[in-house]
Amino acid sequence: PAALPACTAAEASPTAMKTEQSVMALQVLKGAVHSVLGAPLTSGTKYKPNGKEGVLKVKYSGDSPTQEQLEEIHRKANDKAKENVAVEVLQLGREEAEKRFADKVNGIFIYDCFPIPPTVTEFTVCHIPNWNVNVDDGPFASSTGAAKRIAITKYLYRKQKEIELWFRVLDEGEEMPSLPEVPAGKEKKSGDKVTTTKESARPEDIFKHIAASEANDVEILIQSMTKQILSRIADSSAATTAEEAISSSHSDLVRMINSFRSTMYTHGFTAAKGGHEERKLRC
Repeated sequence: PAALPACTAAEASPTAMKTEQSVMALQVLKGAVHSVLGAPLTSGTKYKPNGKEGVLKVKYSGDSPTQEQLEEIHRKANDKAKENVAVEVLQLGREEAEKRFADKVNGIFIYDCFPIPPTVTEFTVCHIPNWNVNVDDGPFASSTGAAKRIAITKYLYRKQKEIELWFRVLDEGEEMPSLPEVPAGKEKKSGDKVTTTKESARPEDIFKHIAASEANDVEILIQSMTKQILSRIADSSAATTAEEAISSSHSDLVRMINSFRSTMYTHGFTAAKGGHEERKLRC
């Protein structure tokens, strides 16, 4: 049977280094996040080259979590690591895995937001009893104790879309850093009136509108996409660095580019040899 692609379980990069410590820390942290916020779907993962740090992103449509909830996530994750619970690492056929975990584990199913091709008929499942279950390619430790102590070093909230937690596995004797502060919302008071920053339009709607308008050439599409990209990054108010701003806008940017590409194909824009051939939208 076909093997599970590594990119299904993580946003792999040439310099990323998955270790038993970092993978277990992410699995433990995911269970804690869902226990507190009810967010069962991972939307992205990343591992840092040092083998001790990573990033967990989960789909989340609720209001911004409170500082108390972030503290509870941190406490639950470290409690689970301290418990040193035995972990099941199972090689299962796809049908068997889906049946075995049909009732979910702590409200979590084996799949996240990563598509697994139908041709993949066998894969590895990491199961932490009553805590988390996930299709992943490891490497895996035999117990949650491999996560040692987990520090949450950065926090980002994308309104009604996603939560991103940066974490690090601490070395023996290393002091636990303070949790990041949950940033205040975007509400601004003007006298007794409260106004809230308007959420940006979805990329799909942006290009649907452009396709139906009189401004219907490639140049206009590109100009609009450029403005929207800059706007998304500039609106990342929770970010303190350029890297965080881009990271917090990543899912929107990917959707925007895919929408742009779909609009190009749908309305007949093509690139001719030796230069670009522009075709008007057929509205």
